[in-house]
Amino acid sequence: MSRMAALRLLLGVVSAALFTIMIWLGETRIAPLVPNGDLLQAQVFGYDTHRLVSFMSALKGNPAEATYKAILQWLDAGFITTYAAFVFVMLWPHRRLALTLALLYAGLDLAENISLLQALAAIPQSTGTSPPASGTWSLTGVITALKYATLLTIALTVIWRWTKARHI
Repeated sequence: MSRMAALRLLLGVVSAALFTIMIWLGETRIAPLVPNGDLLQAQVFGYDTHRLVSFMSALKGNPAEATYKAILQWLDAGFITTYAAFVFVMLWPHRRLALTLALLYAGLDLAENISLLQALAAIPQSTGTSPPASGTWSLTGVITALKYATLLTIALTVIWRWTKARHI
């Protein structure tokens, strides 16, 4: 096995393990506490401000709030780093494309995390007020949708590179 293949394998396994841990923690510790049991980061098409405020309000003051913060600050940051590196080495022959996609994904996912943490911190200030009306798209929801669009682009690019390398 070449060094590049070993690096791909290592980064792929580490990012998959971190992703699995995040899913497990989200589904067992966070989802049971929030409306409809839906995690915001799993909403492929984003979410509106009402859903964001409802989600954060359900977590605020609960011991799961610390778990959610740890997921965003540590586990997801580790995942973002290893996944972006994995994308870069998977698309290595196309360095500019690889770097562009890896940095775009990392930037969007980190922006999403920062926005979610800011929303969670802002909840005490909005306590006692009604959540915004449904249908008002939150910036965080738009970032989440863009993140998924980037993930789809990465998947298609990796498939394109794989088929091109095998002359399929």
